[in-house]
Amino acid sequence: MRIVCVIFVFLFWQCSAPDYSEKLKFALQAARNNRPELEKVLAHYAAHPEDSLKWQAACFLIENMPGHYTAESDVLRAFRKRVDRDTVPYFSRKAFDVLISAIPEFNRYARKVEDVRHITADYLIRHIDASFELYGRFPWYENVPLADFFRYVLPYRIGNERLDLWRDSIKPTLPDEYWISSEIQSDYRKARQYLELGYDLNLHFTDTLVDQLYQKIAYECHYLNLKHLLRDRVLGIPSALDYFPHYANRNGLHYWVEDIDSRKRMPYIEGAAESQPAKVFRETFERHVVPTVQEEEYVPDLFLNPFLCDVTDEYLYAEDVAVPVAWGM
Repeated sequence: MRIVCVIFVFLFWQCSAPDYSEKLKFALQAARNNRPELEKVLAHYAAHPEDSLKWQAACFLIENMPGHYTAESDVLRAFRKRVDRDTVPYFSRKAFDVLISAIPEFNRYARKVEDVRHITADYLIRHIDASFELYGRFPWYENVPLADFFRYVLPYRIGNERLDLWRDSIKPTLPDEYWISSEIQSDYRKARQYLELGYDLNLHFTDTLVDQLYQKIAYECHYLNLKHLLRDRVLGIPSALDYFPHYANRNGLHYWVEDIDSRKRMPYIEGAAESQPAKVFRETFERHVVPTVQEEEYVPDLFLNPFLCDVTDEYLYAEDVAVPVAWGM
């Protein structure tokens, strides 16, 4: 009887579900044999009108899933086994996985285990439910549009780390004294000082090899801010990893974590001192349109990354310039 009921609910959902967007259709097609798992998630939330926001959240994650993956290689697997055996808190192990998965020498030749073809319905449902437990819990959500919650809190991964139920593993809480000051309630920076997670951002590992690798990369701005982004994602604070690939007045690049807050008047580039950026990009879970490459045309990889968004105009005065080109000369 239970099987009959499940089939009935699924067929009812198939008939009554909202039309799929083109991005959603593309993602479901890209899932191939894993498509039933993704459709289970949509059916799960479509069956209950009170879950309409979670249904939208599921659509957002699935629409933007193609291109996201877990990096797998012998080197990464070996380091992951070592850190899993370490006695450090869970957050330290998770942060290390995020960081080593971003090391170019490790990632470049890794096998890509694509989310859209391997992720399970149970994982997505549990992650979405746990994310919505945060939505509305903290006072700053009064000023966070749903679209920003989707973009900067909801995503289930930071980079190319292993997928696990990290929202189930760390439950952020606020002490009583946090709620006394309305000034504190409106400030992400001050909120971070009060959130009790039971971990230290200055990570140290008992495994010597793991600790040596971490200490080698720990203070480079990219890896340092990946760790900070993971912290904010766990806490439910909307923020993003912004960077510029080149300074305007010297060599080098720079990364920082930017709070997503419509009340801010002027973004501040953390750690850049007096140096100036030329173009500023934001790493996102959301996919963006990239140029179509013509035959024998060279387009730098930077502009072919669908998970980068140009946010220069949020930091600098920017204007489009039209340059006429005289063809045939």
